[in-house]
Amino acid sequence: MIDAEQVLKLPALWDLTVMPKALEEMLSLLDRSSVGAGADIVVDLGAVERFDSAGLAALLELQRRASASASKLRWQAMPKNLHELARVYGLSQWFAETGQAPSSNHLESWAQQSPSGASQVPAL
Repeated sequence: MIDAEQVLKLPALWDLTVMPKALEEMLSLLDRSSVGAGADIVVDLGAVERFDSAGLAALLELQRRASASASKLRWQAMPKNLHELARVYGLSQWFAETGQAPSSNHLESWAQQSPSGASQVPAL
């Protein structure tokens, strides 16, 4: 669900056992939300208990969809093991956590620019 503070809360299970349905539900929420183009959206992973590479790929797809609408995703409460999985796949820089409480008024950038200066979401 995306709440009034523009926070997308992910479910406890975010792995192959719930994909692609869970991803489709999150993409639908993102598309139906009142969040305008260029908005910052916090993705709260605090409830995520189980994930795998399918869940990591789903996070990249969420980012692609947000980028297509000129919105930016900010990661919050990302589990340490998910950070490690991103590192193994060479994606650590795409999942830098904000480290702040959700706020649509003051958020740090989650993504770093690629060496060419263009911010592109990698394929997994």
